[in-house]
Amino acid sequence: MNPHTKDILKTAALFVLLIMPFKASGQDTLTVRETINRVIDTYPTVKQAEEALNSTNINLKITRSVLFPNLNASASYMFTDPQMKMSLGEQSFDLNPKNTYNTGVSLTQLLYDFGKTRPKIEAAKIQEQIAEYQIINVKQDLALNTIQLYYTLYYTREAIKIKEQERNNYEELLRHVQVKNNVGTATKFDLLNTNVNLKNVQTQIIDLATTDLTQQTNLSVLADTTITSQMLLNFEASVNPLLIPLDQLMNQAMHDRPEVLIATKGVEVAKLQEKASARTYNPSLNLQAGAGWKNGYPMDLEKMKFNYNIGASLSVPIYEGGRRKYERNLAKSKIITEDENLNLILKQIQIQVSQNYYSLQSSLAAMDNLTVQVEYAEEAFKQAKVNFEAGAITNLELTTSATNLSSAKLLLLQAKINYQVSLYKLKMSIGEAIY
Repeated sequence: MNPHTKDILKTAALFVLLIMPFKASGQDTLTVRETINRVIDTYPTVKQAEEALNSTNINLKITRSVLFPNLNASASYMFTDPQMKMSLGEQSFDLNPKNTYNTGVSLTQLLYDFGKTRPKIEAAKIQEQIAEYQIINVKQDLALNTIQLYYTLYYTREAIKIKEQERNNYEELLRHVQVKNNVGTATKFDLLNTNVNLKNVQTQIIDLATTDLTQQTNLSVLADTTITSQMLLNFEASVNPLLIPLDQLMNQAMHDRPEVLIATKGVEVAKLQEKASARTYNPSLNLQAGAGWKNGYPMDLEKMKFNYNIGASLSVPIYEGGRRKYERNLAKSKIITEDENLNLILKQIQIQVSQNYYSLQSSLAAMDNLTVQVEYAEEAFKQAKVNFEAGAITNLELTTSATNLSSAKLLLLQAKINYQVSLYKLKMSIGEAIY
């Protein structure tokens, strides 16, 4: 066995090891929708976003709790020695008990805070809404990542099939060239050139098979499930021209995108925080009340007696060292920052929508053109095979025709993938849920 034949066998063996899973007979089909659902159900970032929503709900309850009464229970004991006594003639009186007991409950209730708490409660409510939009945002990003990886894996698998057909064409061509070389109608250059092209395609198939295994693993990790080569991927081949005008899509994006809603709510929160900072040092009116049992009252120091008290207190800040002014200026700066952030997001969305819109149109036009190109390439390859067998064209012209056919099929496949991904990107960029 010559070294050249050994190299071919080694390459073939490695190729079989890499693509053997594609020959499995399993019929389980994994759709892109099922994959997205698996990712969203299990991925940690979704769980984190949901827990963030739970945290904002708890924070809202904490903010509201200032308005509710504060009730405390207390108990104390004190031993005093020596006791103070007072004598009146032959009589003596204890002025304080030796054992002092005191038990009771105390109540503090905010009666009026002059508007300090209300802006904080409203801001906490909006933060809860922002957390809900953040969950949508996380799910949208995850869905798009899943779609891109899913279709990339699909492209790789289909590219292997196209390259396998190209390899079969070269193997058939090689057999014809060997026959012609034996009878002297083909040169050694023709034989070597065909072998080089065959080896090149075999190398491409090996690289694609390796890429497929990597992408399959990445998708399995993302979906937290084992995705095998036995799972058939379902390609959504439906193509519908987009008839909605770009300005209408822009307008929808400005109202429905989670990022716009989050940024808008951020401005509202900043305004409420500015209002809260202006009221931080407002007066506070509180009710205090208490009741319990204790001893130590004159005439019968050891007897436990019921006692209670009730009153109100008004706290009016007079001077706070300028903190009110500084905190309000800081809050106003936050409003400006949030407002500019909203403007920036609106500009970025305009760019994204227009890019995805034109990318979709480009992919659609490319598909139409490449479909015709593949038809021409297939017919050209058939004619080239006939002409080569008749001796009308050279081996180089036939290999060029085979390569052109494979390249056209790959370009058409890529255009179809680009169309589907661009469609999902456009839907996402206008605020439409893709999960």
